[in-house]
Amino acid sequence: MQYFYFILFYNTYIYTRTISVASLNKYEENNAVFEGAWIDAPHPLASGGNLKLALIPGAKATFSFSGDSVDVISTKGPIMGSIGILIDGVYKGNVSLNDPNYLFQQTVAAYTGLGTGSHTLEIVSASGLIVIDAIKAAGLASSPTHFSETAAAYSSNWVDAPHSLFTETTSKMSPGALGDTATFNFTGTKVRIIGLKGPIFGIADILIDGSPYATVDLYQSGFTIQSTIETISGLSPGSHTVKVVATGTNNPLSAAGLINVDGFDVW
Repeated sequence: MQYFYFILFYNTYIYTRTISVASLNKYEENNAVFEGAWIDAPHPLASGGNLKLALIPGAKATFSFSGDSVDVISTKGPIMGSIGILIDGVYKGNVSLNDPNYLFQQTVAAYTGLGTGSHTLEIVSASGLIVIDAIKAAGLASSPTHFSETAAAYSSNWVDAPHSLFTETTSKMSPGALGDTATFNFTGTKVRIIGLKGPIFGIADILIDGSPYATVDLYQSGFTIQSTIETISGLSPGSHTVKVVATGTNNPLSAAGLINVDGFDVW
């Protein structure tokens, strides 16, 4: 909490008035959930000594927090691009990170008046090289616990599929045969299923606690790693089971029906 003192002079009397300004809590970049091709970049001038970099448009970082204000901390420079900002699903505009000089730990976007409840900030790569250094929020951050794909149980047909850009450098891949199932047991109120999307992926059913929740089409024209397959929230506190089940079908545009599981985030 910072305090600013103003002295008001009126005739020969001195009046003092104190105004309090709420300080924001600072959270390093690793408190966000990253989707797409992000790279860790240590730098001595970065907050906490590390940055997250992305070069491919569409790479996304999601940060959950409470409180009525939030700031985005980044790096500016002559080779930097731009980011898109969404708060609670509402697009707030694009922000340029370009500057003739390299400037670290810069507040590139600030939003207030959000309300005191829970909020979600999304930062999306719009163009060029982008950096996320830290985030400041008036309230508490809600960071998930990450589990690798090995925390789930798999039916037959699933095989190991390593890649240096997967969350733990490994994942599980199914050919997409009808009924191929990944089962993950967890304790919490929210879960995010992480996997690979692209031109060779199929369609999967998502079940929560034995009930159908969603059918997801994992086809897209380009590959996206660490993609959000599905997020399920609003669960009652306690133990739950989420399943990813191959339907044996795929989008007509897809060259195959593969299903990939890279990991899980739990809140």
